[in-house]
Amino acid sequence: MRRNTKTMYEWRKAYRDKEELMLERGFPEVSPHEFYRDLFPEGSLQSAEHDGKGNLIATQIRPSGKGRTKQWVVDDSSDNFLFFEEKIVVLYW
Repeated sequence: MRRNTKTMYEWRKAYRDKEELMLERGFPEVSPHEFYRDLFPEGSLQSAEHDGKGNLIATQIRPSGKGRTKQWVVDDSSDNFLFFEEKIVVLYW
């Protein structure tokens, strides 16, 4: 019977292969902060309460047994974007 899921080794290899392909095709590697600032330019998110702009909800998903899942509200302040440098998150808007 065939397995439907990949092993961790297979996922890592697939990621490395994709990364190599992207670099070969001339796509530069950027920091998480640059990536999210390109998606959400300064001024596109809420900067003051009730200014009519939206916020993001960032969720850090941790493997089972590795602590609690954390969530943040991300607005337009640069302080909120700094945590993208060190954490893997899923964004909802």
